[in-house]
Amino acid sequence: MANGPAKNSMQFLKILKQELYERRKAVVAVFSIALLMRIVALVLIINLDAGHGSVINTTLDPNGTSGEYIQMALNIINHNTISISTEIPPTPNSARTPLHAFYLLPFIYFELPYWTAALIQDFIISAFLAIFFLSAKNFFGKKTALAATIFFAVEPASVFISNDAVITETLMTPFFMGAFLAYLHFIRTPKRRVFYFAAILLAVASLMRPIPFYFIIFFPFIGVLSRIPAKKIAVYSVTAAVIFFIILSPWLIRNKIVLNTWQISSIQDYNLYMRVAANFCFWSEGACGKEFVSSYDTLYKEHDYDIYHRHNPEKYRELGMRYILSNPLKFFVFYVSKMPDFFLRNNYADIIQMFSQRSIYERANIRTTSSLFDPIALFTLSGKLIGASLLGLFIASFALLFTSRPDKRYLILCMLFILYTMLVSTPAGFVRYRLPILLPLAILSFETIYFFWGRFFEKEKRPLAD
Repeated sequence: MANGPAKNSMQFLKILKQELYERRKAVVAVFSIALLMRIVALVLIINLDAGHGSVINTTLDPNGTSGEYIQMALNIINHNTISISTEIPPTPNSARTPLHAFYLLPFIYFELPYWTAALIQDFIISAFLAIFFLSAKNFFGKKTALAATIFFAVEPASVFISNDAVITETLMTPFFMGAFLAYLHFIRTPKRRVFYFAAILLAVASLMRPIPFYFIIFFPFIGVLSRIPAKKIAVYSVTAAVIFFIILSPWLIRNKIVLNTWQISSIQDYNLYMRVAANFCFWSEGACGKEFVSSYDTLYKEHDYDIYHRHNPEKYRELGMRYILSNPLKFFVFYVSKMPDFFLRNNYADIIQMFSQRSIYERANIRTTSSLFDPIALFTLSGKLIGASLLGLFIASFALLFTSRPDKRYLILCMLFILYTMLVSTPAGFVRYRLPILLPLAILSFETIYFFWGRFFEKEKRPLAD
């Protein structure tokens, strides 16, 4: 007789096979559309790239966007050292988590062209979208799940980010969103192995990019959403946290032994100073003060321009916190004012620039373009409209919590993932930071559209809380 885990695995595979068969047309459509869009974009880049921000036609080397992961892979191959340093021998550091560099290792070791790594990513994210549709339709309905995955499949920023193999968001998304799907299942049917599996996925995602690292503080809240007893919430949360740190332990222990720090990454201290504090400085003063600039220059010169060198992260953290805490109320206003950027920023002009020898940014800007009907201006404007729509629909989606619909806990989970990612990404807010939560954001958007559309065309108006 089959034991428990084996029996559960067989049952899961049987259900998955049945789901694939019943929804085969939609699954094939999602996968095919996503992959086709990405391959078309990849072919365009290979044939038309004008050298602006892409190394798609070259062998992988450190001279490209986010080349730090390539440098780390080279240091692993040539020096058995995990580091983004360009020194020889490289100085160990923890500036970047290691998993994405390990993904790039075989491509670099065998001197494969950049597009091969991008193509594998395209297959991975396209397959995951099909899996996401199959799972999400059980919680939000086929119409919403299909609309959300198709939107992700065709949205230009998503398509072109998928073809950049030297940034981490594309490969982090299946793990981060895999945890999201696991939590949906746990909220509906609270099984502890599902809760623990989500913790494993979050840990792997954190090794790809440390954005999900602090999500562990929400383990008890997930338990509350599932309506399990308080004692189980405590046991499940503690056990999941232990599993989470066991997965991370080789990396964390390495950092403690080699660098004398338990931090998952030193980049967060640098970002606190050069992205958060520096942006706050520009926002509040119009230009950074002399003390702010000189403190950075001193650090830069002291350590041969190695911003991640040993004790530099601690100095960046100290300087950043000192500046932020000098006016905490003003910083709070600044931080809140920058939150919409997470939704509003887009890279549509950068996409066009990739294929042009001349700068297109004047044409892309609605205030400087010579014609509002310029295709470049219209394409860029579409990106702004998409961002504004996502922000507006996200805000409007909170109205759904005041209805009698039975799936409000699933909507709250969507909101949790979105708000968490927004908070840890502000004020930098690059468009690629939005990619890992674009699916729950699209789900909320379409659910909100369907809700208000239905109410607008109802013959008999009912109060919001039915």
